[in-house]
Amino acid sequence: MKRNLYYKIFFVALIPILLISIINFSQIEYFTQKQLQTIENTNAIQRVMIENRLKKTLTLIQRDLDILTNAYEVVEAVKYNDNDVLSIWGKKFLSTNDKIIFTDIHGVIISRAHDEFKFGDTLKPEFLNALQNNQYYSSLKSIDDTQLALLEAKPIKQYGELVVGYIIIAKHLDAAFINEITKGTNYTITTSNKETLFSIHLNNITYNEGTLGFELINNTQEKDLESVKNNILFYTLLLISVLIISLYQVIKKHLIAYSDFAQIVEHFTDDKITLKELIKQSDSFTKKHRKHEISAISNTVHTMAKQIDKTQSNLELLSQTDALTNISNRRKLNNILNDLTRQALRYHTHFSIMIIDIDHFKNINDEFGHQAGDEVLKKLANKLSSHIRESDYFGRYGGEEFVIICPNSTSVETILLAEKLRASTQNTEFCNNIKVTISIGVAEFNEHSLSLEELIRQADKNLYKAKRMGRNQVIG
Repeated sequence: MKRNLYYKIFFVALIPILLISIINFSQIEYFTQKQLQTIENTNAIQRVMIENRLKKTLTLIQRDLDILTNAYEVVEAVKYNDNDVLSIWGKKFLSTNDKIIFTDIHGVIISRAHDEFKFGDTLKPEFLNALQNNQYYSSLKSIDDTQLALLEAKPIKQYGELVVGYIIIAKHLDAAFINEITKGTNYTITTSNKETLFSIHLNNITYNEGTLGFELINNTQEKDLESVKNNILFYTLLLISVLIISLYQVIKKHLIAYSDFAQIVEHFTDDKITLKELIKQSDSFTKKHRKHEISAISNTVHTMAKQIDKTQSNLELLSQTDALTNISNRRKLNNILNDLTRQALRYHTHFSIMIIDIDHFKNINDEFGHQAGDEVLKKLANKLSSHIRESDYFGRYGGEEFVIICPNSTSVETILLAEKLRASTQNTEFCNNIKVTISIGVAEFNEHSLSLEELIRQADKNLYKAKRMGRNQVIG
């Protein structure tokens, strides 16, 4: 079908082209050889010069974006709305940019590096929505209702995953900037289509929100081409009219839908859209082209993408969850401990942990069987979960050991919580009329602590001390 379509397009276009070529061959040859080639080569070189300068500007902006979004202090400052830190960081990059704005995830402006005393207002909803739907966002528009600017934005992620805010960098499209990038050419840059639409493709980003056009300032060649243009104008218009009408009918019927869907898939393979965006766009495309044969393909892609998304979500959850108790596993707990340790060292905060061990758990397995032991672990996990605070983290560390992490808590506060958990456990009856007790070791991490390993070692040491002193105790 595709080959037949190519033949149709070829023969429809070939007949008028041959007629025009025979009538105007000498004029077209003269025009091509003596004038057009020289003009087009010159103009093409100048356009490439302008494009390269614009690309260089965008590359520098994106480099600044990458530096700022990957700076740990910037991420933490956005997370905790620290205007002072963000202003300091932003000002370092104002020498090459006109505006740098930091916002939180809801679009509330935390800091303007170019105007550090103006913050707290909110981005327009449509602008915020565009930021939320793109890994990189490029646009040609005004910001803060001022002059038009090249605008680049990127989400700020904590640990490369969790979006905590956005950074926007703007380069004003003012006379000085336009003169700089068009210097040495016969062109200027306009914000409406004058001759050729300008589209930048850079690092998998299409700069296509807003258009830039090239406009010749010194078009002296136009007079030289006027006489030739008048001679071929009639035949050219005739050719274009016939060709456009013919091609439009064929392409509208056969190719447009395929091209549109191919672009959706290409954007996904080039990481321009996420898997969830592919699901949304393929579903919308299928509904729009329900009667077209392409709908079968788009619906299959939609179904496959949904299944892959579901599988990825399940795998991510399983990798951080204990299979028996459905609470956090050791891997998840270690990630949390590493995060809290970095915060404590950076901001001079503190946190405490308790390591909980079931007393004589081996005897339960030996006397009642491992199934009963598993039931005790599950019920104890549910009980402890219901008695901790919302801010605490709870998980199974291995075997019959559990860990509770208490952010912003001293060891004294954590010992009080541990005593409540211990007392509540000893008064609970588990399966087969089993009663158990727990021993708990508590330790605190603060700015004077040596390391995370030392914290865990101290809590473990206190746990074994509780064991040696007769079990069913809390030592901190």
